Amino acid sequence: MNIIPDLRKTIGTLVIRKSLRNVKRKRVVHNYDTAMSAGILFDASRQEHFNSIQAFSADLRKHVNDIRMLGYVKHNQLPNNYLFKKDFVFYQKKDLNWYLRPVKQEISYFVNRPFDILIDLSMSDAYHFQYIVALSPAQLKVGHFIPGRNYYDLMIHIEKNPDIDYFITQVNHYLSIINKPHLEIF
Repeated sequence: MNIIPDLRKTIGTLVIRKSLRNVKRKRVVHNYDTAMSAGILFDASRQEHFNSIQAFSADLRKHVNDIRMLGYVKHNQLPNNYLFKKDFVFYQKKDLNWYLRPVKQEISYFVNRPFDILIDLSMSDAYHFQYIVALSPAQLKVGHFIPGRNYYDLMIHIEKNPDIDYFITQVNHYLSIINKPHLEIF
């Protein structure tokens, strides 16, 4: 029996539900042509994921001017190559409270920022990622499909290929075609 983890999950779920009452957001379907700002949430614990996120953010800058990245590192210390990265903020387990809610001030700024698009590339169902996505006032929230989760406006099913690069390719595909007028040939 896992009483402590179950209690954490129960308290966390109650906190999200209560906090959601105060979140006011205007839902708008943005694509790369209409978005002015984007937030990227990701798990930076694996170096190859971080490299993929850096490449994605560089590509995204061609379309969106204002981009902010928030990465979680489960290690006790940030790797040196993560330090002093422009527009990147990192948090660790020490930045989470008892029931795993993020408490670092930089995370609050990210959560409260009204991005045009929030992209969750964490590929995780961890509570701290759920909290950030759920309470964000972003106009369009994009993430991977998890049964029972309803915090996203656009969910991409990656069960058959749960690779970060594949997921990024799918996000790029859908955000480049969504809400665009189709050309008709007569």
